Amino acid sequence: MQSIVDIAKNHDTDKGTRHTYLTVYDQLFGAIREDKIKLLELGIDKGASLALWKEVFPNGKIIGIDTDHRKRWA
Repeated sequence: MQSIVDIAKNHDTDKGTRHTYLTVYDQLFGAIREDKIKLLELGIDKGASLALWKEVFPNGKIIGIDTDHRKRWA
């Protein structure tokens, strides 16, 4: 299974740059990546990390919302 760090290289998300959350996400979410999870992301900007989550959790329901009502993704 590809790491979240490697998957992020295919998406224009800031989670692997200044935030450096991705290695922690690999540790936290590794065991549940095939589960039917529900994930809500608050503050989606252009939706790059939502595309990342959809690839990380292929069986999950990924939803994003933003204060800008034009930025919705599901």
